[in-house]
Amino acid sequence: MDKTEIERLKRAVLRDRKGATRPRVAFDRKLRAEILSHAQERLRGGERLVDIASSIGIKPLTLRHWTYGNETTSAKKPSASRFRAVRVVEAQPGGASGVTLFGPGGTRIDGLSLNQAAELLRRMS
Repeated sequence: MDKTEIERLKRAVLRDRKGATRPRVAFDRKLRAEILSHAQERLRGGERLVDIASSIGIKPLTLRHWTYGNETTSAKKPSASRFRAVRVVEAQPGGASGVTLFGPGGTRIDGLSLNQAAELLRRMS
């Protein structure tokens, strides 16, 4: 990566933060867009996010939030979105008798009674 570009962004971050009246004041939108574009290019090149953030003088969590949004924190929050939908289908002729459950990643469970399937789904949620 071009060192002059990194230094230019680092100076811009310092100028932007110097003008901030409070610690949590948002970055200038144009600067944020430049940093994000720069970071995405470096990430595609295989650099680590933490190294990119430290090289331009911003916190890694700030850059992570700009790059990935709330994806990184959503797994920590209890919510219904963590539930993985499954599909209950009737047995095919010649197949296993009972209920077949299909889950994420190709998981398939054959031959359950309806009560067993319901209990399994309750325990998974």
